[in-house]
Amino acid sequence: MSAACPLFGFILQLRGAAADDRSRLLDALRRELLDVRGLLLTDGDTASSYIVTGDGFQATDADREAVIAWLAKQPSAGGHTVGALDDFGSAA
Repeated sequence: MSAACPLFGFILQLRGAAADDRSRLLDALRRELLDVRGLLLTDGDTASSYIVTGDGFQATDADREAVIAWLAKQPSAGGHTVGALDDFGSAA
C-alpha cells in the first residue's frame, strides 16, 4: 500500500472580526486572490479557522506570502494569523 500524496496548504485564523465582517472579508479574499491563484478555502477545526490548499496542486510559500500581503492591506482583517506550510493530506 502506498503512502497518501501530500496536500500542502496553510491555516488562516481570523480573530476579532464580527461574523458579517468576516464573511465579507472571506468573500473578497476568495474573489480577489484565492480564485485567481487556484486556491481553495475550507473550514478548519475551530471557529474562525480556515485551511487554504491548492485545487489539484500544492499550495506554496509564495501563495502563503500573497495571503499575508493581501490581509495586511485589509483594515477589516483585524487580528489574523497565517500558519506555516503544512501537509494536510493525511487529514482526509
